[in-house]
Amino acid sequence: MTPTEKEQHTRAEFYSSKQLAKYIMVNGVPKSNHDFSDMVASGVSEDLTTEKGLKLIAVLGQVTFFKHAQQINIMDKSNGMMIASITR
Repeated sequence: MTPTEKEQHTRAEFYSSKQLAKYIMVNGVPKSNHDFSDMVASGVSEDLTTEKGLKLIAVLGQVTFFKHAQQINIMDKSNGMMIASITR
C-alpha cells in the first residue's frame, strides 16, 4: 500500500464508524479547528498533542463535509470519492 492509500483507508475507517456518526448527529459538522480536534478526540485513543496525534489530525482533515436536508456526506479530498453518508 502506498502512503496515500493508507491515509485513505484511515479516513474511511474513521468516518465510517458509528461513534463518529453519533457525534456528528449530536454536535453537527465541525466549523472550527477546535471543533474538529474535539471530533477527532472523540473517535481515537491517540493523544492529539503528540507528533503522531498531529499527523492523525492532518490525515483526517483531508475531507469535505456536504450538508443536505436529509443527510451529511463526507468526501475524501485526495480521490474525490464519498467516504460516508450520515442520515439525519
